[in-house]
Amino acid sequence: MAQRMSKQQQQQQQKSIRNHHTWMSTIITIIRCTRGIRRILCNNLQFIVLTACALWFCWVVWSHYRVLLVLGVQQDDKHFPRNSVQVASSNNNSNYTMSQQQRDSSVIAGVINNNEVIHRAFFGLGHRLHRSAAAWHLAHTLTNITHFRFHWESCYNSSQHHGNRNEEVENQKEREYNVFRYLFGNDIWELDPASTSPSILVSTPNTSNNTAAAAAEAASPVGPVSYHRKMIVIRNDVYGYIKGQLYKDLHLPIQQHSPTTKTTTTTASRRNNNSNSLSQQSSLSYFFDDKIQSDVGFYQRLTRQYRFQSQVNDFMDRYRFSKRLVVGVHLRAGNGEGLHFQQAGRGVQMNETVFVERMVQTMRNVISSQRSTHPQQDDTAVLLSPIIFLATDTAHLIPIFQQATKEYLNIETVVLEQLRLNINQGVTFEALAGTGDECLEGWKAMVNDMILLSHVNVLVAARYSTFTQSLPLSMIFHRQQTFCEVSEDGKSMTCVSGDIHAWLFRQMPSVQSQTFTMDTSSKTNTDDVIVIHPITLLLPDVEPPMEFAQAQRFLQTQSLELESVFPYGSTKLFKKYRNRKNDVVVATEPSQWNFVSSQFP
Repeated sequence: MAQRMSKQQQQQQQKSIRNHHTWMSTIITIIRCTRGIRRILCNNLQFIVLTACALWFCWVVWSHYRVLLVLGVQQDDKHFPRNSVQVASSNNNSNYTMSQQQRDSSVIAGVINNNEVIHRAFFGLGHRLHRSAAAWHLAHTLTNITHFRFHWESCYNSSQHHGNRNEEVENQKEREYNVFRYLFGNDIWELDPASTSPSILVSTPNTSNNTAAAAAEAASPVGPVSYHRKMIVIRNDVYGYIKGQLYKDLHLPIQQHSPTTKTTTTTASRRNNNSNSLSQQSSLSYFFDDKIQSDVGFYQRLTRQYRFQSQVNDFMDRYRFSKRLVVGVHLRAGNGEGLHFQQAGRGVQMNETVFVERMVQTMRNVISSQRSTHPQQDDTAVLLSPIIFLATDTAHLIPIFQQATKEYLNIETVVLEQLRLNINQGVTFEALAGTGDECLEGWKAMVNDMILLSHVNVLVAARYSTFTQSLPLSMIFHRQQTFCEVSEDGKSMTCVSGDIHAWLFRQMPSVQSQTFTMDTSSKTNTDDVIVIHPITLLLPDVEPPMEFAQAQRFLQTQSLELESVFPYGSTKLFKKYRNRKNDVVVATEPSQWNFVSSQFP
């Protein structure tokens, strides 16, 4: 019995020992697992922390540089100065910093918003000025825009030095050969702080360096001021602005609108809506007036900032523009530019010599008519004989034109000395791109010609061109001078004087215009003889694009980012009406304006 109890005790002891070992093993296993988990957790925490830091760093870098990626320029290009950089204004002797804004609407609770419209321009001078003028008008239409920036390319071709590239030297060269800065000095324009209308376009210098900062600190409950920079980037086409010709080709409706009075349109007035009276056109065309006045201010400011204006003035003084009738002729023949240029109807579609001779003979009647009405600007001086200033992209036509004017008109034709390309080498902005000094000289020559054309008494457009219908056309009508358009065969030209509205609606019977031909002095304004070039002037679309409302929300939404970018338009081309050009209506009905009445509440 005692032996049996001892065996049971031994078994219990052994079982107890086994249980103890089991518990110990479990505890040890748990401890080991805990250590492993701790080790894993520590490693993962390090990984998580490092990953978070890397992501944060990438976000900071992206926030800082993404505008430069959008614009495709180098980070240290002075074209895009950071907040602390001062940029000299060529309009006045003062400097402004990005923190010196005077618009009260841009100062909100200790935040100064530097809101900019940045326009990237492409192609020829007339093409880009049309679009820059539209972007300038848009900048005044949007809320809280403080600055406007021009982004034109550089005349320095960095790809030629790719093999032996010094980044700092390359960036300096890019800045030295910046086209817009070379021509106009300053590519950053400050909008007038007091401006609430696109027609008020003159910039005023800051009266205090700390105006905006003081206002921001006063508005901030905590004191410190933060600077936020919002950029609306436009590439080439400005969404919401279309060529005036599209209004006519597609019969887009123009609503009646009056800036000063509200009227109720009656049934009788609707029945008479197609009377096309001049007073009706003046009322309806108010739809375009903001843009037209904005263009005038834009081109005036551009001319004031032109760095080589003295060359233009010297040329006008040499030939005494102020004491004679000056006829400016823009002959855009392309100089072998290519098939697309010809298919667009922009080139001379016949023998160039024959066309020039016909045009000159037609000009005889225009000059005779203008000489009898041309006012003498200096009463103390004798009015000199007329002179013709010729601007052309095709050098071999110059002696042909000079010979024709001497033979048929006995009038001197003058040209501005400049670098000219050989026959069939194309136009300067393409042929000289990336050639450095030659490229810059080519751009300067184009601007010189353009400004000189804006100072003549009669401007003759041999073929339709964005070059002529940009700064020259706007300033000619602002000065109440005469604009003429030549037919495709050179045998006739239609002239409009004094009013850009008369030019826009020149095919209407009530509009005062004259059509001159080779054989007779003038004819009545009838559809079979009137010359009407396509309208390349950009006008506001019937309806604003969705990008406009999106840009407004972008500007009005507060953001924690120091810099933010809104791309205005998804592509370089505004394609809204592109597919409608082939509609049956366009093919069967004549191109004309479509005026409609609207009832005011």
